[in-house]
Parts: sequence; structure tokens; C-alpha cells
Amino acid sequence: MMIVVPNILITWKEFEQKFQENFGFHCVDMKDIEIYMEKMKPEVEFYPLMGWEAMEDTEILDECGFADKSSGELYVITEISYKKECGPFKIEGQKLKELVAEHLDLFGECFFSIDVLIVSFSKKEIFIFHHEGVYATLNMSEIQGTKNLNIDHRSS
Repeated sequence: MMIVVPNILITWKEFEQKFQENFGFHCVDMKDIEIYMEKMKPEVEFYPLMGWEAMEDTEILDECGFADKSSGELYVITEISYKKECGPFKIEGQKLKELVAEHLDLFGECFFSIDVLIVSFSKKEIFIFHHEGVYATLNMSEIQGTKNLNIDHRSS
């Protein structure tokens, strides 16, 4: 079954609003995540993926383990999301592998050609693949919970 692109595209406005409501900061790309991480200084481990440039997109997905952890509704941002006629993708977790496998045929670009964000608002997680070949999962509940506890603790 092929992915039908118009059925999975959402507007940037819809994504930004949902992101702001769930995580409390503006995000449209990796730079926004980097600014947030610099401010919050979360304990996040980035893992290198050696030789990723020579790998198939589905291999990268498997190596990073993103598909294994993905369930429910996902919001996906790839390089193609910034093209005029596109935007973020909204898909069910079980369709992630399908989107990754078909991305090159659909858009003429690899899924992991540059930075990729996969957001699960229900799990409060952001899966990151950085164009330098490292990946991580941001557990926003832990990050924001820890920082809120620290802020509350200091004020008492």
C-alpha cells in the first residue's frame, strides 16, 4: 500500500500550535531544538551512526530504533517538509517504516538526507536524527519535569 501524500500533510501552523501546546516552546527545525537544549541543558545522549551516508533510509531507521519505539500519532519533519507545497507529515506510528521506505520515490530525496525530527506528542518524545550522523531521543516529560522540579526546589 502506497503512502498518499496529501492525506498525511499538515500545515506548519497546525504543527507549531500543537508543539507549543505540548512542549511550551516554538519549533520548526533542528535549530529550535538546539536552542532549547542549550537553555535547558538536558541529559541527553547522542549516539553516532557510523557510515550512515552509505546506508539505506530503512537501515538508518532500524539502526536508530525509532520505528521500534513508534506508536500512535507521529509528526515527522524531513528536508522535504520545508518545500513550498509540503509541510510536516502526520502519520500513525505503524506507517513510519512505509513513509521512510517510500520517501525517495515520492520526493526524489532520501528521508535521512539532513536533519529529521519525529515527534510523538502522546509519548512526549522527540526522535532526532542530526545531519552530522548522530541521533537521540528527547524524553520531554523527563526534561521538563526535572527542570520544573529544580525551579520549584530553588524557590522554596
